[in-house]
Amino acid sequence: MPRKKIDKELALNIEGLSQEDALGSIHAANEAFKKEKLDFDTQEKRLDEEKERTKTVIDSLEVVDSDLNKSTKSLTKTVDALVAQGESESTPIVNKLTNVDNEVGRNSKELVVSLEDLTKKKHDFDFIRNPDGSVNWRKMIKSEHIVFNEKEHKEAIERNYGKPLGELSVDEVDDKYLLVLLAGFKEVAKLRGFKSVRYPYINTAPGFAAVHCEIEWHPFQIGDYYEAGFIQGDGADVSDLNSDSFARRFPTAIAFNRAFVRAVRTSLNIPIVGKDEVGPARKMDSAEGEREINPATPRGVLKTRLAKMGRSFDQFKEWWAKTYEDPDALQWTDVDSIPDKPFWKIMAEFKRIEEEKKGKKG
Repeated sequence: MPRKKIDKELALNIEGLSQEDALGSIHAANEAFKKEKLDFDTQEKRLDEEKERTKTVIDSLEVVDSDLNKSTKSLTKTVDALVAQGESESTPIVNKLTNVDNEVGRNSKELVVSLEDLTKKKHDFDFIRNPDGSVNWRKMIKSEHIVFNEKEHKEAIERNYGKPLGELSVDEVDDKYLLVLLAGFKEVAKLRGFKSVRYPYINTAPGFAAVHCEIEWHPFQIGDYYEAGFIQGDGADVSDLNSDSFARRFPTAIAFNRAFVRAVRTSLNIPIVGKDEVGPARKMDSAEGEREINPATPRGVLKTRLAKMGRSFDQFKEWWAKTYEDPDALQWTDVDSIPDKPFWKIMAEFKRIEEEKKGKKG
């Protein structure tokens, strides 16, 4: 509290008091001011120490950067000398080249450590690793975000593990009997680190929705393991054929959730299905040897679009293979045989073309 404010309040507090009580109030006010000043001085000292540490790290980064530049120039000169002298005289130069490379490696590691200190991005938890050093993202999902797939596997779980479901934990049973909640996928995505989530394809109709989700992941490094940033996507749809009564009431919202879950699962190699993905599927009647495609599903939409364009599937796949340099398209036999990744690319491209046409007309 500022001294002026303390003095003002003190004047109000001692008015009408005896001399002894007034002196006591003045003493208490002085003590409060001293304590507050001490707290302020302590905070100011901590701030100065933090500034000094930051300056030290920045100075270290500049030194490391300078050393890296020197090492790079030395490496370039060594390579040039190696080329000029030829293989017969190259042994001493190769040894020198190795020393320079080791020096660059050491400086690079120092730079990484300094950057971690500067940005304070050290993890205060342990990542569960695979043998190759990568993170086992399945194991990073907390048990509280995992549930039993009771709808499909309750009897199988109790039969195989010899206990009622209520006496088992999700940590005891095989992944194929489990489901991951949406919160689990969101949490593990934050741990991995992503730059953006976008939905390039959205198609809705009464009682139906189809969505494609793309996630742009940050580069990731832990220890000596490094993974470059990348973009990965996947799609999902919701209709009365693949959802329960709750999902059918909110098809677009559930489709967004399903697409996000699948994009995370695909990107991070998580083998457990998301709870948002499952629903009672109805079997469709079809003639033997034929596959019917529901016109309300994304693949049904593509089939209808091709029919309106007056193109056979063979004509379409040849055009796609040539235009988008995708020779694998020539192996497709029908709409249902198109793999998910190129299928959603097709849908996103058709949507882009439609929007361009609308823009020109407008």
